Amino acid sequence: MDIVEKIKQRILRFLGLDKLAGNPNQERFALVNDPDDVKLQNAQEARVWYMGNSNDLLAYYTGEAIAGFAHNQIYNRNRANYFWGISPEEANIKRVHSGLPRAIVDTLVSVVGVPKITGTPKCGEGEIDVSKLLNECGFLEEYTERQMPLTLAEGWGAWKVSVGSDARVSEWPTVQFYEASDVDFAIRNGKAIGVVFKNYYRQGNKDYLLLETRRINERGNSAIEYELYQLGKNDELKPVPMETVEGLEGLKDVEFPGFKKVLAVPCRFFSDPDNPGYGRSVFAGKIDLFDDIDQSLSQRSQTSRVSTPVEYYSPDVLGRDGNGNPKMPKVYNRQYVQKSGIPDGDGRIDTSIQTTQPNLNLSQYNEEQQALVSMALTGIISPSTLGLGISKRDNAEAQREKEKVTIMTREKIVARETEILRDLAEITTAMKVYMDTGAVPLDEPEISVRFSDFANPSFESQSRTLLPMWQAGAISNEMYVEKLYGEALKGDDRERELEALASNKAEKARVALSPDLGEEYSTITPKSSQMGQKTPLR
Repeated sequence: MDIVEKIKQRILRFLGLDKLAGNPNQERFALVNDPDDVKLQNAQEARVWYMGNSNDLLAYYTGEAIAGFAHNQIYNRNRANYFWGISPEEANIKRVHSGLPRAIVDTLVSVVGVPKITGTPKCGEGEIDVSKLLNECGFLEEYTERQMPLTLAEGWGAWKVSVGSDARVSEWPTVQFYEASDVDFAIRNGKAIGVVFKNYYRQGNKDYLLLETRRINERGNSAIEYELYQLGKNDELKPVPMETVEGLEGLKDVEFPGFKKVLAVPCRFFSDPDNPGYGRSVFAGKIDLFDDIDQSLSQRSQTSRVSTPVEYYSPDVLGRDGNGNPKMPKVYNRQYVQKSGIPDGDGRIDTSIQTTQPNLNLSQYNEEQQALVSMALTGIISPSTLGLGISKRDNAEAQREKEKVTIMTREKIVARETEILRDLAEITTAMKVYMDTGAVPLDEPEISVRFSDFANPSFESQSRTLLPMWQAGAISNEMYVEKLYGEALKGDDRERELEALASNKAEKARVALSPDLGEEYSTITPKSSQMGQKTPLR
């Protein structure tokens, strides 16, 4: 029994009846030998494209070509005809990778940004600072370097919160992200009631697989269960005692009575109808185009290489080696063709070197690549977000208009990520309380997850919009300051601004009641909005 089958059995054991994603007699399933293998292969392929290394791409498609896409040969026929799928048969070509998939993901990660997570749930007689707790748990690096980019690229993954026994970190729980190939979900009614993590170990010359299941058990309690297997060739599994691997002998199944949360947080941003509960890569439907871009870039590179100047020479002008043969000049990528050494009618031999330079039409490649890039970005991210097609004459409003696709994609990611991180913070807090008090809290703490704005209006445009509303009394002083300054104005500075606004409002009211005070009071405006323009009160 291999890993895939074992996990299927493991999930089925506590999930019960296995529900299929659709009618197994549909045409799509008729061409698929193993749907789970297709799901995993899609995630692995997307990961290779995200890593952005041409050697990794060549190695991946070479391996698949050698294996003949063994598990799903018919379903993967198109992959076999990719540029990266057939180029391994060519020896003397340079394969150029655009790096566009990685640029898309890394840019989206930067656009989403790092959220501000706050909350002070109780722990015994004291409180826990959630922001500090997550920092101590190693959250930030896992979030920016693994969870966000790999969830976008592969489609899904999961956070795991652990109470470690290592004395160097025992004061705090640890948070760790598992990528798609190392995690499986048990889904019931659209909700994950169990997560199976795969952990690989090597001891001596033997490999082992630890399956760590976190689930809500039949009694409705959160539980952690362990199974250890010796991993053989072709992923064959043989169950072995936990004591077999040094360092794992202390692992015991754990149950938390009354705690109703799975001690893991599934991560997915885009739904996959073919795999309910699992996610879909941001590259879904775009890898064909990525392959075409690389093909065009490689053709352009090859065209430039074979179109370099060709020099015709007479062998008489070259030096000789030890055997008396002409030495070929060693100059990068220049082609030499030997001219005839036969004397002409006057008995002279032409020893001159002639050079020819072909005309290149690289514009056709540029146009093709621009069109392919445009199609690849459609529906994912605006070209201007990647720095493409930005005009120096574009003002801030025009740039925001160009970034609408990015804004819509970001809003969807932020909505999902907010829920993911709130669950993560709640579980991490619960584990910290458990470490400090020996009991898991049964109430849900109040935790806030807030992302910063993206492509928000400038201060000037915000002021022009908010000032008439403030003057008309449609918004309060507090709301005016919050919307205009946000987090940029805090503490005493914020209080002074509020006092100035209140004073100006009072003065406005006094002028309204006393029209004879004169024109000098007709231009009272809040301090934050005095930009050289007068705003009459009457």
